[in-house]
Amino acid sequence: MVGAVLRVPPEITRLRILNGSPRKMYAIGLSPELNNPTTFVDMWLIATGGGYIPEPLPMDSTLMSVGDRREYLVDFSQFNDGDTLYMSNLSVPSDAVYGSTAGSALMAFIVDDSIFPTDPITVVPAVLDPTYALAPGAVDYERTKKLEGSKGSGGVWTIDGTPMNLQVINDTVLVNTKERWNIINTTDVAHPFHIHKVQFQVVEYSGKAGFSEVDSTYTFPDLPDELLGYKDVQLIRAGATMSFEARFDSFPSPLLATEGYMYHCHILTHEDTSMMHQFVVVDSIDFFSSIKDLPGTEPLIAFPNPATNTISIKGEYSYKGNLRFYDLQGKLLRQHNEIWIGEAQIPVYDLPRGVVIVVFNSRDGHFVGKVSLH
Repeated sequence: MVGAVLRVPPEITRLRILNGSPRKMYAIGLSPELNNPTTFVDMWLIATGGGYIPEPLPMDSTLMSVGDRREYLVDFSQFNDGDTLYMSNLSVPSDAVYGSTAGSALMAFIVDDSIFPTDPITVVPAVLDPTYALAPGAVDYERTKKLEGSKGSGGVWTIDGTPMNLQVINDTVLVNTKERWNIINTTDVAHPFHIHKVQFQVVEYSGKAGFSEVDSTYTFPDLPDELLGYKDVQLIRAGATMSFEARFDSFPSPLLATEGYMYHCHILTHEDTSMMHQFVVVDSIDFFSSIKDLPGTEPLIAFPNPATNTISIKGEYSYKGNLRFYDLQGKLLRQHNEIWIGEAQIPVYDLPRGVVIVVFNSRDGHFVGKVSLH
């Protein structure tokens, strides 16, 4: 509720903040000054929507996109009984303005000596999650998505130029795999990219980030504070590219187009005007055994089958492609990049015996088959 007042103890207080607006970004800071603030109190970032970050990070202000969730510690013990601090409503970068946002404070905090927490926070901890690192394992698959449209496009926003269609699965992900997604914002405005089902980590960001008006390239772990942590939504400024990694290791989803998971711009008017796609996460046995059909795949024939040392792929493909071998749990066993497979002899002697899945991706399409190794 805008204009709310919260009485807080003269202690370190944990604030959980959500930008629940359907379209507006908010730049916030805590200040003892109501109007035109020039001094700010440290807010210690401790967690994102996906959990704790490695250690608390102090900041005097932050840019929160639509759907963003953050947790902060604020030390109110430095103030006297009755002192008031305001959550300032600061200016956001011009490409992140969706309606007028800057102006009066969003809410007020009044220090109240009569409040005694039952379990007070006495210090800002030095360490939060000492094990924090990129999700383990090699990247099994990489995807690139382009956010497209413009202010003058008549309100049409898309991903890869393709409108949202509930009957279309845009991506099929194998369960228990790790993927890297490259999200390229080709538009002239900022978009908060949001994906369902998983929490991701930003591994690279190129362009303007946060409040900055300077194009820079950042790579994990040397990221601006606002890019750290596990999350499912991240603002991508106009013209910027964000790359993230995520593990799709929860239970696989049904193979029905109407039961997919979404990824989209979190601005309600943008996702409603087609800046949204959907994906499924499937068990490889269902995906490869033809028990259920999935759109966008064609059969691939490998011979001999069964095989021992080498295999060949039947069919003519006019482009180079990437060849991958998976086991039945979706684990990537080996990958060959940029090969012509029409006449290639592909070694398989070092692969585990049993049924393996062969996947070939090229400009011709997505081809899937299975081979028994003995």
